[in-house]
Amino acid sequence: MLFPYQSGIMLASNRGLQIPVTSYANNGGTGDRTALITVTATAPIDGFAGVLSNLVDGGFGANATDATSPITTATTGQYVRFQFPSKVYIDEAKIYYNIIFTGNGDWKWRASNDASSWVDVSVAFTWDVNTEVMSLSPPDPAGYLYYQMEITADHNMVNDWCLEFEFKIAPGAT
Repeated sequence: MLFPYQSGIMLASNRGLQIPVTSYANNGGTGDRTALITVTATAPIDGFAGVLSNLVDGGFGANATDATSPITTATTGQYVRFQFPSKVYIDEAKIYYNIIFTGNGDWKWRASNDASSWVDVSVAFTWDVNTEVMSLSPPDPAGYLYYQMEITADHNMVNDWCLEFEFKIAPGAT
């Protein structure tokens, strides 16, 4: 069990691991992060309107300038991936969608340092609200280079604007 996070300090779990202190205000958490984070995805999640970097540009407009719109069918194993220039520790992610809906499928968050060997960092969840907040539990307190949200079961997605992803992240993303 981990102790609660407190701003500005490192805390240890009862197992002695150093768990980084995280905040949405840290570099890489919110705002325009297009120069810091590379966003890729598998088709059809890669969208038909708006570029993927719009998902980390700090904009919340429901349009091709600030968002992206996924195509309607997602297949198990497809993902949206966030690559950082150095290892980062993220323990929460927010996804903003412009409408309230019931059904973009079942997903989970995964992390990797080489984009081929992945560890699960969340439980499976149903993406079905306009602001989805998901707790992540990365096993390595040093963090990872890649985080991805991956679909766990085939599903028809709501064809509308995915606005932004934000991360509760440890200091040091450069």
